[in-house]
Amino acid sequence: MNIIEINSLKRTGHHAFTNWLISNLHGVKYQEELSKWKYNHIFGLQTILWINEGEIDINKHPSYIEDHLGNIDTLIITYEGASKEMNHHPIYSISQENKSDNWNIQNQHQVTFIRDFYNTMSSLSKSSSVQWFLDHGWDFSKPGPFGDMMYQTYKELLKDYLENDNGILYDKWVSDEEYANEVCLKLTGKPNQYHPLEIGGSPSSFGNRELTLDKILNRSETGNIPTWLMKRVVGDSELQEMLSKL
Repeated sequence: MNIIEINSLKRTGHHAFTNWLISNLHGVKYQEELSKWKYNHIFGLQTILWINEGEIDINKHPSYIEDHLGNIDTLIITYEGASKEMNHHPIYSISQENKSDNWNIQNQHQVTFIRDFYNTMSSLSKSSSVQWFLDHGWDFSKPGPFGDMMYQTYKELLKDYLENDNGILYDKWVSDEEYANEVCLKLTGKPNQYHPLEIGGSPSSFGNRELTLDKILNRSETGNIPTWLMKRVVGDSELQEMLSKL
C-alpha cells in the first residue's frame, strides 16, 4: 500500500489538489466533491481510499484502514489543521502511532501544503459569513479560539514548509507546469496529465466556480482581512520573516 498524507489548512485548495492526484493515478479527470464524506473509496486503475478531515476521530481510522487493507492500493489522508486528537500539532502522520507490519507500506509521502498567507486568510474570512461555519463556531471575523488556531497552525505549516523538502506551494502548483509535473512524479510515479485548473475541489468561499490564475492568486484583493489579524501580523516579526522567504 502507498500512503500520501497532506497536512494543510482549511481553504487552501488541498481538496482540488487531492482530486488532481486521484486523476493522475487513474488517468481520468476526477473532480467529485468527495470532501462531503469522511471515507471515500475510488475504484479504477487502482483502488484509493481518501480519508477527509483526518484530524477528526484520528483514533478510529486505523481500524477502518485495517478492515479494508486488501482493497487499498493508495491511501490518501488530508488534514485541515489542529484538533484535540492531534494535540494542536498540525504536522501529523497516522503512522506515528500505528506501525503495524501488516499494513505493508511500500511508499509513504507526508506533504505540507501551503497557500499564500493573505489569500488563505481572506478565504477564511469570507467563509465566516457562511452559516455552516457559524454553526461550528468558526467565526474568523473577530478574535477568538478559531482564529488563533488557524493563525498558529499556518505558522507551523509554513515553518515546516521552509525547513524541510516535503512542502508544496499551492500558488506555484497552479501556475508552474514544470513544478506540477515534478510534484506528480514524486507522489504518484507518473507524469502530470492535467493542468491543476482543470480539476475542482470544494466550493469557493467567494461563491463562484470560475478558476483563473488571476482570481486564485489575488483573492485578498477582493476579500477582507480582519483588523484583529492585520494587527497581529504587524507585531509578528517571525511570521513576516518566514513570509518573505516564500
